[in-house]
Amino acid sequence: MRQFFGHAVKRKLITENPFDGLAASVHGNTSRQHFVERSDVLLALDAATCPELRAVIALSRFGGLRVPSEVIRLTWQDVDLEAGRLTVNAPKTEHHEDGGLRFVPIFPELKPYLQELYDRANPGIDCPLSSPVITRWQSGDQNIRTAFQKLLTRVGVKAWPKLFHNMRASRQTELLAEFPMKDVCDWLGNSQAVAMRHYAMATADSFRRAVCGSTGGSISANQDLSPDLSRTSNPLENTGLDDSGDILISCSVAEAGLEPARPCRDPGF
Repeated sequence: MRQFFGHAVKRKLITENPFDGLAASVHGNTSRQHFVERSDVLLALDAATCPELRAVIALSRFGGLRVPSEVIRLTWQDVDLEAGRLTVNAPKTEHHEDGGLRFVPIFPELKPYLQELYDRANPGIDCPLSSPVITRWQSGDQNIRTAFQKLLTRVGVKAWPKLFHNMRASRQTELLAEFPMKDVCDWLGNSQAVAMRHYAMATADSFRRAVCGSTGGSISANQDLSPDLSRTSNPLENTGLDDSGDILISCSVAEAGLEPARPCRDPGF
């Protein structure tokens, strides 16, 4: 509303904006964040009888796609099983410079569910490559969310607050722990700021690994001094020889610096 009335002020339709001064920034609601455990998802996948529902769940939890918008738009020409790549058209970001187009790896956890649908559809022979991968929910007569909720109830898993968004956020959290943030955000189609505010979550697994001393392999949990620095705890003295073969005298530097602390008696010094 602030933006709407601000535009009206700009066009001189009204003189002032009644919503001016109200905060318009969007903040993440941590109370609705939930890390969806793989065990719960695998339980649902094993119990699902519809291969398309299995694929939708896998695309959300293991591929990080938005449901339903990105999943419904996916066609067989967007699925390259041999190269291991999905071409995703995102309506939410199609106004961006990339036109909402991005490429997502077909992760090992995701591939079996797409392969199953591919073998059933036989794209390019029994159906055109332009055919949608998910056909069941194209008309809108059925609701993907309802089907998934019924499945979770049947297997005895309590539905999490944001059914598909929580799975997408859980996947991004997993990937951020393993791959560079820039790559992960490109794969999932959001900015680094949005990922940190609305997607990335602290996990119990990370806490356990930290307690056990794991630092991701980059830094040793039990570091020893390097051999060069652990030989002595005192500063190394100058024990070299000058050109005349005389031993160079070692001494500590006074607070006054390199100059002697008292005037030198020998004027030729």
